[in-house]
Amino acid sequence: MKPKLAAKCCLRWDATLGATMLLAPERGLVLDACASQIVALLDGTHTLDEIAAHLATTHDGADHATIARDVERFVGELAARGLVR
Repeated sequence: MKPKLAAKCCLRWDATLGATMLLAPERGLVLDACASQIVALLDGTHTLDEIAAHLATTHDGADHATIARDVERFVGELAARGLVR
């Protein structure tokens, strides 16, 4: 599975908040640094495992299996909100 943000969604940097936001019609989610990295890779070309592997390489000492579970859970929550297809 290669998840992708729904067409109605976009990422925007909010200078006031100093954070990346995931915007969709009538809603917005403020993302922390890790969530921003995950969402930026939801372009339809990366599998969840590839996203987890990328995060594991950028976070020294991180356990790939733990990251993979967290990525799957996070993307599942976004999909349940209709933000990922």
